[in-house]
Amino acid sequence: MRARELSLGCFPDGDLEVPLPLLDEELSSMDISFGDAVDQAPTARTWLDAFALCVVSGAVRERDRVIGLLLRSDFAPALHDGVPYSPLDSHSDPAELAEMDALCLYLTPAAGHLPRDWPDVTLCEPDAAERAEAARRLDGLGVLTPDQRLLRVLLDDDQPAFERALAGNLTDHREGARPDAAPRTLLPTGTIAVAALAVQVHGWQLGVTSAYLPQSLLNA
Repeated sequence: MRARELSLGCFPDGDLEVPLPLLDEELSSMDISFGDAVDQAPTARTWLDAFALCVVSGAVRERDRVIGLLLRSDFAPALHDGVPYSPLDSHSDPAELAEMDALCLYLTPAAGHLPRDWPDVTLCEPDAAERAEAARRLDGLGVLTPDQRLLRVLLDDDQPAFERALAGNLTDHREGARPDAAPRTLLPTGTIAVAALAVQVHGWQLGVTSAYLPQSLLNA
């Protein structure tokens, strides 16, 4: 999973467990130096891919896995600092850093440092001031990607405009799909993740339907 890739890339000497349920075993960093296998530093792009997969799979909602807390409080700051705990260099695109920061606002922070302080509801809606600042940062970056533009519209809390942008993204994805595309690229997970925030956090019932927008993923 991308979250483990982030963990290894940002903190190669940190604790990591990989469960193998079919074997009823677990690989642990106590026994294996996973960091030695990392040959490329993560970037904000890695974070964005991890965020999208965790949202559309519903993994971000699993409180005890603290995925949202790690994404917001550990991995994002490390990427801004160029992953200082890694011997590898990390260089993120400024627009992707701004996109990452905006999405971090949708991850509920912890009230403290103990497990009892972890949020039960792992996604939250940023307040108007936070959304305005995130929108201002995106506006200052010039040309945005389709998913960044969709996020920018979401920050305005404007459902009709969001649905128009979403429909455009899905149409462009369908028309640009190649017959020999890799299976993992068939669904626009970044677009679906932002649409899931619109449904789960903003509380919208979207009027846009598409085979590229599975309802089960919007409500995962």
